[in-house]
Amino acid sequence: MENEIINNYNKAMQEIKDEEKKKLADATDRVKAKSEVMKLDLSNKEIEDYVFKKLVDYIKE
Repeated sequence: MENEIINNYNKAMQEIKDEEKKKLADATDRVKAKSEVMKLDLSNKEIEDYVFKKLVDYIKE
């Protein structure tokens, strides 16, 4: 009986650890995806700034 309680406890603790690892992996994936989107946004902003600057330079001429 005592071994069964200990085994059930260990099994429950392992399930909790596995669930936390999965949550951490999911959170890491979300952060990586958000980072990629931010890089894309930054890239788009750089392109917009470059085009705007070229347009201003063209108008000045």
